[in-house]
Amino acid sequence: MFTEIGEGFIQGLKNKYNSGWDFNAGGGIAYKLGNRTNLLFSAGYMLQNGGFDFERTSTVIQPGFGERSNFNTLTPDKLHFIYSRLGLQYELGRNLFSLNGGLQWLYGAQGTIVIHTADQLTGQAASSAYGWLKTDGMQHFLWSGEVSYGYRVTPRINVNAGMKYYFSSIHVQDASLKDEGYYWNGYFPTLIPSVGINYHIYGNR
Repeated sequence: MFTEIGEGFIQGLKNKYNSGWDFNAGGGIAYKLGNRTNLLFSAGYMLQNGGFDFERTSTVIQPGFGERSNFNTLTPDKLHFIYSRLGLQYELGRNLFSLNGGLQWLYGAQGTIVIHTADQLTGQAASSAYGWLKTDGMQHFLWSGEVSYGYRVTPRINVNAGMKYYFSSIHVQDASLKDEGYYWNGYFPTLIPSVGINYHIYGNR
């Protein structure tokens, strides 16, 4: 059994999204398949701060005397995930080579919602608020693959560096949102380099 923490670094992409980072903390189990091969499974919590772009907008028109319209914009900047990973690890002395497949479930997003109001009688006004946002139009399950290299510093501690590749986009087509007058789009990084530390709390290596 082991615990793990890690951090990823997201390079900004011009005209798509700004740079950002992610942080994960969790635990897992390693099972020996042979003298040098282990089966790994881990799960935990992941926070992504920036490093992506998503925006959902809508326009609501209220006809009548003094026609009024609201233009709403929703923009998250933090994503909260539950992640899981399954993979194989090969040991060569103190060196560890791993190949993993991962699944992340998006359970929450934080960001800003801005409401622009145009009224024929009172003119224009705008208000904004920061908080938890609805995740309609966002992909709730993200698939990824990862390769990493680790070095066993002590019998119980190893440090890792890897590269994660995402197969999924952040936005998903939703006919019901479109019917309600929403428009949305987003960009998500494809490659994320990361570093991490594993601590083995129980068992023989």
